[in-house]
Amino acid sequence: MKFFSQLFAALLLGGRFATRYRPEDHYMRGPGPKWRAKHASNA
Repeated sequence: MKFFSQLFAALLLGGRFATRYRPEDHYMRGPGPKWRAKHASNA
């Protein structure tokens, strides 16, 4: 039954929302260049 619901979701939504949420794709990767420039004198 799960297979059919996933297949229906993929067909209906074009696969855009059928993929699972992957939190590792949305994690922040650390301070950026503006933060580094601002805090460079403190290091």
